[in-house]
Amino acid sequence: MFSALLILIIGAFPGLAPSKTQNGTGDNDPGNGAVITLPGDQQTEPTPLPFGNEFESSGVLIQNVYNQSIKKLDSGEVLFADNTQFSFAYLPQTDEFIITILETPVDGIIHTAEATFVRTLAISHTEACKLKVSVGVPYFVDDSRAGKRLSLSFCE
Repeated sequence: MFSALLILIIGAFPGLAPSKTQNGTGDNDPGNGAVITLPGDQQTEPTPLPFGNEFESSGVLIQNVYNQSIKKLDSGEVLFADNTQFSFAYLPQTDEFIITILETPVDGIIHTAEATFVRTLAISHTEACKLKVSVGVPYFVDDSRAGKRLSLSFCE
């Protein structure tokens, strides 16, 4: 399920897609000379996870999403909400939250997801606007919004 989410996140945010380098060799060589490097591949040590009920992100004290995790990777990424309408992930390397919208109507689901996000982190709208949050919509949900990084609607 997490690999499917990673594909959805990459589909919603092409900048997170694997990069290719020419004349590569090794385990990630798909056979055509291109090495596929996923975000986090360079990290050899597992990212230490925050302990306790809260931690700081972008200067804001938030509920510890690792305590609510559905899936954790050694590199520290955590999926902490996943349903048929939306999912939430946290990327500690960039201190960024990714909200992926998975159903239509997109505008209605975005508002539901934003309200759930704020409630899950136990923060105000003002505090949420201080966080690095990207809202993405995969192509299969809405091709006109796919690949665009949207911000929280109440932060504009």
